[in-house]
Amino acid sequence: MKKLLLSLATVLCCFAIINAQDINTCETSYLCDGTSAIGNASWSADCADGSDEILSYCCDAGTFSAYTDDALGVAACDAYYASLPSCTDVTLTLTDSYGDSWNGNSLTIGADNYDGADLFVAAGGNVAESVSYSICVDLSTCIDVTYNATGSYASENSWSITDADGNVLAEAG
Repeated sequence: MKKLLLSLATVLCCFAIINAQDINTCETSYLCDGTSAIGNASWSADCADGSDEILSYCCDAGTFSAYTDDALGVAACDAYYASLPSCTDVTLTLTDSYGDSWNGNSLTIGADNYDGADLFVAAGGNVAESVSYSICVDLSTCIDVTYNATGSYASENSWSITDADGNVLAEAG
């Protein structure tokens, strides 16, 4: 029991340190105060090792005046947001016409793999079953969608990707 409590305390301590580092690279009261990197030349980095606050946190919080009221801070956040990939929520639906899973087959979208493991044999059997996933993809670029027939009964599998309005963006099977 002592080992379990010690391990839990260690995990919580490490989480607190990681969480603090996500916001600021050192413990300081100057959280998201702006830096020389955004034009506050008289302000040095907050940490003794020369590191400073993390821009993503300061911009996303939306409550720090150095990033909401200061023109250079606003410009730094604008540049940060512009550097992020765009992402659109779409629905991926996997269907098995027999209702007994994708039998080892899968669909790869970008780097993510979907195998229909959430499909189940319907009561009474032999009934088409579908499972849907909400996924986020960058529709401003070309995205590879690959059906991987690595299992059996591939002819039972079909899939579709639809946008928020229900428009089919891609489908096969």
